[in-house]
Amino acid sequence: MKMKFLEFLPEPILYLPKLLKRTWLQLVYFGYDFGRYFRFSSSVFRGDSEEKLRAMITLHYHSIEKGLSLHNPRPGFGSDAVKELTGYVALYLKRYGPAEHLSVPLNVLRCYIDYNRTHGIENPELEKHLAGFMQVYQGTLGSLPRGGGVRKLTRKEVMDAIRGVDADFFMKRYSIRQFSDEDVPMELIEEAVRRAQKAPAVCNRQSGRVWVVSGRNNVKRILDIQKGARGFSQSTKKVLVITSDLCNFHATERYQSWIDGGVFAMSLIYALHSLGLGTCCLNWSVQPARDIELKRFLKMSQSETVIMLAAVGMLPQELMVAESCRKPLTEVLIKYNSTETTS
Repeated sequence: MKMKFLEFLPEPILYLPKLLKRTWLQLVYFGYDFGRYFRFSSSVFRGDSEEKLRAMITLHYHSIEKGLSLHNPRPGFGSDAVKELTGYVALYLKRYGPAEHLSVPLNVLRCYIDYNRTHGIENPELEKHLAGFMQVYQGTLGSLPRGGGVRKLTRKEVMDAIRGVDADFFMKRYSIRQFSDEDVPMELIEEAVRRAQKAPAVCNRQSGRVWVVSGRNNVKRILDIQKGARGFSQSTKKVLVITSDLCNFHATERYQSWIDGGVFAMSLIYALHSLGLGTCCLNWSVQPARDIELKRFLKMSQSETVIMLAAVGMLPQELMVAESCRKPLTEVLIKYNSTETTS
């Protein structure tokens, strides 16, 4: 009798309970993401943690680097960024003391002073700040290593570096679900991460991190939480958990964690491919409970956004891969060439 009654109800009403449930779940999931972003990003408190303070230092020193890398920088540019940078460096030294990564902003400030001096602009106040920072740094850590500012690059250097890299490098990258019995040397993982660190990042803040999970039981546990590696989890030697730390971003950058993390993740996949390792990207669009479960297992901070996981292994001599045909180029490449007209 109940079923006959339901048959007379309009179709939209029949789907209403499911719609309400899905809407509620979406609100819960977005609420989880919003709560994490509000708590850990630099939107409200820009200097309440070392990670946030370091991100603000990087943002401002890179702003100066970008100015110096222009074809013809305006002498005296970036005074606001310089003021902000010196303030954040002073605050960092006061709270946490000298650290090796401070050598970069100090070198940038020195390059900025030198550039302006060649154009007849002196900045005694900035020079005084820099001398004080240098004294504190060198008194604990010694002389500053090279790094930070600008360097000259030639077209020949770039062309020499890419010689031998052709379309085959990209076309022969597949998602690998068959691995050999060999273990993956940690040295190869380290080299791949080193290469991936050259991925573009907003204001050079480099929010990406890689958690390397090794050991049969640990790998199994991680893949059981992810639930997307059935059929090849037994042959997976290592799992990489690729994350992006929310502490590096502020209010207008609410999606930047996913963007920077995604760019970093793809660079890492290509870096592993360049070293002859097989990878299979594993999706991490999951409900909050599973996100929390993974982070508890790894003892990972809630400030880190999990971008994706990657199963990694050595390639066997022969294997089957999904062909994964791509869309026609005409569906992906949009050529816009409109002639502007004036009214």
